[in-house]
Amino acid sequence: MNQFSRRTVMAAIDVLNAMLTQANTTHFLLMLGPEINASVRGEGTSVRKRMNDLIGFVDEHPSYPVDGEALETVIVKKAVSLLPPEYLSPEMEAFPRALEQDGFSVRDGILRSCLLYTSDAADEGLGV
Repeated sequence: MNQFSRRTVMAAIDVLNAMLTQANTTHFLLMLGPEINASVRGEGTSVRKRMNDLIGFVDEHPSYPVDGEALETVIVKKAVSLLPPEYLSPEMEAFPRALEQDGFSVRDGILRSCLLYTSDAADEGLGV
């Protein structure tokens, strides 16, 4: 079972689209690995179209492993790290709402599971 809904992953990709330059998009894709990078068009294509290619890859391989984590988790964490303190667009507002519906929140730039918060549980952030 996937940790995040498709809605949340798509909202995360919208944040990446809004916040990453072409060069940063290329760097991010290279960090995801050669198979993912090869499945996405190059810098001669708009960031939006490249993100659409990434959506296609995620739809086909949501749990694709990237450094021991599922691809969708890596994408969500990257988007969390790029969220500005004040959301600049409706796309950015949609991402935290989608995370909340999946049982997560962003506090102080850290992705946290809402399910971990009990009087006896430690405040364990999932990091970014």
